[in-house]
Amino acid sequence: MVKKVLLSEFLIVAPALSILTLGIYAGVLSHSFVAFDDLDYVVNNEWVRTGLSIENLSWAFSSLNANVSYWHPLTWLSHQIDCELFGSNAGSHKLVSALIHSINASLLYLFFRRLQFSTWTCLVITGLFAWHPLRVESVAWVSERKDLLCSLFTLITFHAYFNYTERPSAWRMLVVFVSFVSALMSKPMAVTIPALLILLDFWPLRRMKFGSRFQDLLQIIFIEKLPLLTLSIAISILTVIAQNSLGIVANTIDIPVAYRLANALASLWIYLLDFAYPVKLVAFYPYPNDFSLWPVLLSLTAFVLVTAVAIKFRSRFPHLFVGWIWYVLTLLPVIGLIQVGDQARADRYTYLSNVGILLPIAGSLTWLHCVRPRLISVFIGLLGTFMITITLQQIGYWKNSQTLFRRVLEHRPNSTMIRLGMIATLDRETQQDEVFHHLHRALQNEPESPHLHRVAASLYRHIGKIEAELIHLRKSLYWDPTQPTLQRRLAYILSAHPDPAIRRPNEAVSLAEAAHSNAKGASRESFDTWAIAEASRGHFSAARDLASRATQGSSAEVPTGMLHRLKLFDSSRPYIDYQLPARTHPGRHSK
Repeated sequence: MVKKVLLSEFLIVAPALSILTLGIYAGVLSHSFVAFDDLDYVVNNEWVRTGLSIENLSWAFSSLNANVSYWHPLTWLSHQIDCELFGSNAGSHKLVSALIHSINASLLYLFFRRLQFSTWTCLVITGLFAWHPLRVESVAWVSERKDLLCSLFTLITFHAYFNYTERPSAWRMLVVFVSFVSALMSKPMAVTIPALLILLDFWPLRRMKFGSRFQDLLQIIFIEKLPLLTLSIAISILTVIAQNSLGIVANTIDIPVAYRLANALASLWIYLLDFAYPVKLVAFYPYPNDFSLWPVLLSLTAFVLVTAVAIKFRSRFPHLFVGWIWYVLTLLPVIGLIQVGDQARADRYTYLSNVGILLPIAGSLTWLHCVRPRLISVFIGLLGTFMITITLQQIGYWKNSQTLFRRVLEHRPNSTMIRLGMIATLDRETQQDEVFHHLHRALQNEPESPHLHRVAASLYRHIGKIEAELIHLRKSLYWDPTQPTLQRRLAYILSAHPDPAIRRPNEAVSLAEAAHSNAKGASRESFDTWAIAEASRGHFSAARDLASRATQGSSAEVPTGMLHRLKLFDSSRPYIDYQLPARTHPGRHSK
């Protein structure tokens, strides 16, 4: 059975832990939003940014889009409340996250106390959890509010379940169910809660034993938890279906099953190493290009051995068995077997899974403190100082987009996505050299990326280097020939540039036709560009017809430039744009 928590611990010790945790994260008040999901979640999201309303609330309970791949209405609601109270003050949003994390620390302390660990042990392992650098991503990143809320309701579910097992009743089971549903409505990762409750049935509740009667196991595992298990399965299936329909789940061609298994096995041990020595934590870990056979076999062997040892000694060391299975189960939904996104792993995924790691640590600390109390106390003091120091540094990396991206590139220089993030956040006028440094490094990493060449074309257009723009327009279209916007831009330059050495009328017409075909529905821009291209090769009749179609069929006011071009074509004159930049190297042109 679980232990009763003293009132003094509930009123003094747990709140003190919360206050200390909140103090460590007080620095987030000076932080900004980061260009890493925060734009989609809050800054540019009208449904969130405008605060509380009936329409926004309705959206929160019905939204599912490509930027947010699952249903979490309580998370949306929390962001809407923040925007209602604090507007666009990012520091206040982050402080609310720190407050939720501090409450989680209190609940976790009370959870460990109910597992019959001593007050000293519970203080140590709760501090190790709450002040560990791995927690920073979930707290200092506004977009990860879902982790904190999900963990909050998960811990409430555990406490409610303990209460239910003390005195079973329909009312107490209803509290368990409601808190579980709230966790699911914060993040679908909570689907593992029913399995965790079964682990708690084994230890510390001792409601289930290996070799128990089948009827008893059936009652505890299936009948009692059937509503929870049913909901978990349903949410899991719906989440996978939704992610597939949004096209954000990587297929087995891009990331083969063997790679996913290899990455999952490696991640289990890397998370443990990061827990033990968290000095190189970053916001994004790119997926490896390949995996060596021997490390994979070593990871698999270690996994089998640890699992076998945990099962064999489950009665003698139940905290080891429950902790290891807890750790694996909570990582299972996010370990990458169903790959969503480009990351190999993420610090935020350890929020709840680290509780499993702490269970065997708690058991060991209790024994060590009895044997060598002074030595262990000194070690814990040094460890706490080290962890808090690294955590404060890690919090500083989340101050703004540039500090965050620079930290990632310091340890993951081949991360193309982060280099694109840096390009987007740097000032193109005052930091032009750095912008192009990141562009060139990204192109070295992925020379066949149509998106990178599209970004490059835009950057060179911004600084007026027409030849470089042409090169990257062509390269982007070579790797992806279904981009109507780029086809129109290239056709426009090749037909309207003042320099005859750059103009390619026939190619421009082909590009304009392809752009019109690839565009979803006819548009003014398509007809206008096509008309310019036809005029550049002297087909003024076709140009007039296309220009006329560009000026018709829309209630919006016709741009002056289109009307001007129609008059030119009526006069059998081509359109030349003298605002286009001249060639940097006369006598050469892009091909």
